[in-house]
Amino acid sequence: MRADRRPSLPTDDDQDLVLVPRARLEALEARLAEHDRRLGAMEAPPAAPSRPSPPDEGIGRRRALLGIAGVAAGAAAAVASSAQPAAAANGSNIVIGSDNNTGTAHTGLSVQGSAALYGFGVTDDGASTLTLRPAIFGHGKGQNFAVGVYGQGQSEQCDGVVGEGLGIGSDGVVGHALSTGDGVVGTSVEGYGGRFSTQSGFGSDAAVSASAPSTQSAGGTCYSAFGTTHVHLLPNARPIPPSDTLPGQVGQLRWTTSGGALWACTASGTPGTWRKLVGTGTAGAFHLLPAPVRIYDSRPSSTPAQGPKTPLPAGNVARTIDCKHNGSGVPAGATGVVITVLLANAATGNGNLTIWANDKPKPQSNTMVWGGNSGRFTATALSALDAQARIKIDASLQTNVILDVVGYYR
Repeated sequence: MRADRRPSLPTDDDQDLVLVPRARLEALEARLAEHDRRLGAMEAPPAAPSRPSPPDEGIGRRRALLGIAGVAAGAAAAVASSAQPAAAANGSNIVIGSDNNTGTAHTGLSVQGSAALYGFGVTDDGASTLTLRPAIFGHGKGQNFAVGVYGQGQSEQCDGVVGEGLGIGSDGVVGHALSTGDGVVGTSVEGYGGRFSTQSGFGSDAAVSASAPSTQSAGGTCYSAFGTTHVHLLPNARPIPPSDTLPGQVGQLRWTTSGGALWACTASGTPGTWRKLVGTGTAGAFHLLPAPVRIYDSRPSSTPAQGPKTPLPAGNVARTIDCKHNGSGVPAGATGVVITVLLANAATGNGNLTIWANDKPKPQSNTMVWGGNSGRFTATALSALDAQARIKIDASLQTNVILDVVGYYR
């Protein structure tokens, strides 16, 4: 007799039989298990999947409802605990909203294709169009975040941000100031200050600003930058470098409030060897002309044409001479000039000549003196100094000597 293939009659537990695919129920159960695993912050190997049933296999309504209710309860528990999400570990997904994600291996993101605006980014309530396409993008506009990317090096010899450009024309660190502000800012509490490899910035403020707010800091160190304000070194209150006790490194630059000057370190040490580049009390860099340029000749019919074309009169009558004349190359704003002085047709007697700044009172010193029987002569000289700022002097004949120091290089 042929076996009856009809399904057996429902029992009391299976009244109102409904068809629920077993695969769907198993998926719901798997989701519940995943919620349990995350809530308990435990890792467990995934359970072996059950044998899927045919799509039309009947499962009791009560069992189906109990399974769905369990999944719903698990989801509700997950929502209730969302204020303190469980941390993720190796092999798990990173949990958004948790600062306790842990791992013992590196975590990487490989972005495929070429259409990505950036690789990984955090924006402050939406960002404007990016000038570059970065792998890591940090954005701050003052609504949630004050800075886009912040690096902190806490231990000795640990740097907060390090950029390395490996190819020709590639930059290690690039900062763009989209409005007022700085492209890259480096600060230091103690030590040598913010240090950068290569930077560029575009904005109405500094491309690079390196500050040392503490008196224990040697100041910011910046090597190259391009922007409206190329490099801005904020001053600190440390003693001037030759008198300081902090170590100096070759290539360091420091702007000190003491004397208001910019210093460069030329040899490492404690404090190292330092040279003053410029300051409020210095004349600035010396510019040597390719060849001397005559700016004035008082003799009639001589060149250049700057006047008056008459001899200097007796009695110390001052005459103003423009050092920019005849295309000399001396610019307005120059702080000093080196001039060769020649006297022609000088009157017989003891005379003197003085040159000084047009906007200052006449000094007591003389630029040049001459005389018949007095044997007075003068010249301007430059000489190197030893480490204690000393020179030597001698003469082939007996003579008195008077020396006036008018300036120095350092």
